[in-house]
Amino acid sequence: MAVNLVPATTEESLIAAKGNAPKFFKEVSDLTFRKRLWLGMIQKYGRVEYNASSFACVWNVEKSQPDVQQAPDGGDLDFQEHDAEEQLTLDVRGYRATDMLTEKKMEMNKGATQITNYYRAKSARLAKSVQQKLYGELYVDGYTAANADRFHGIESFTGDDAATVAADKIARPADTYGGKSTAPGAEGTWSSDLSTSPNAVVATDWPYGTGSAEYDYLSPLLVNTSSTAWPSASAAWVDNAEDVLRFARITQSSRGAMDANEGIPFMHMLATDLYEQFLSYYSAKLRMYVPHAEATNLGFGNTMNFEGDMVHYESDTPVGTGYGIAPSQMDMFCLFSQLIKANGPDWSKSKASYLYYARTYGNLRFQPKFFTKYKAYA
Repeated sequence: MAVNLVPATTEESLIAAKGNAPKFFKEVSDLTFRKRLWLGMIQKYGRVEYNASSFACVWNVEKSQPDVQQAPDGGDLDFQEHDAEEQLTLDVRGYRATDMLTEKKMEMNKGATQITNYYRAKSARLAKSVQQKLYGELYVDGYTAANADRFHGIESFTGDDAATVAADKIARPADTYGGKSTAPGAEGTWSSDLSTSPNAVVATDWPYGTGSAEYDYLSPLLVNTSSTAWPSASAAWVDNAEDVLRFARITQSSRGAMDANEGIPFMHMLATDLYEQFLSYYSAKLRMYVPHAEATNLGFGNTMNFEGDMVHYESDTPVGTGYGIAPSQMDMFCLFSQLIKANGPDWSKSKASYLYYARTYGNLRFQPKFFTKYKAYA
């Protein structure tokens, strides 16, 4: 088959670039989810909602359960309306990136001497820039002043009361998410049977024990990895990692994190320094590294299998920190029909240049109760 070696004209290159842009950015959008394990699990088990409306910013969570009473023979029935749901609200956030190709550079970059097709290269770089930005937004605290227009990532609801001491296994949640407090105990009751509470300020058995649903309906689990209450009595992560992860998976399983979709693995996403030490622990115990089969099928063969859970790392995870993630208990919404939408190259007479524009609008939604943070709180 003959190959046409004649360089495309400027007009032909421009038409090709504009015509391929929507398809190209759709492919980049799909690839974004496949490039990170957490995003890939959201796509597989959570929900990615496209063409979302303003209603995506408001959703309900189940806060409490109707009261169940004893039924003596012949007793009168007492009917009372029960409001089981609480409404959370977030706003739409977004990201955008722009680029420009001047007419002069366009004319210089054509013909047989062309090294790079700037039309297509600029679209690719723009898409990659937005893609890379989105990877780290899962970890952002969208409530800080500096992040006023960024997504509400997991740090948006994992704040604590800064009163944790070394003897505490957990930190006390003390944040606001969706307009509601994440602190346990604002409503409802909980058992107090343990001789030592997992957190002195909480002063109940929580997250052990039993209580009413509204006691912790919006409270994440914040695990103090440096607590002296772990069996090792050490403050080092390498000594406590196994006990910390086991405590989190059992506790969150009992709270319902994995009930919504049976068989969905729990994820422990660690910072690279914590993951390295986690592997060191296993090496010291002469244990065999077992990759997680499902993560391997998704293209992440370096994911450890810990009692059925995934243990992985991402470069965006803050140093010294880890998170327990229930993929089915969060989702992402986008206002467009795909994650990243782009325009260009479009001619601007005033700038005598071709303009490129890529953007995304939406946000993340979490059910905070089913998420965990690992940190040396004290």
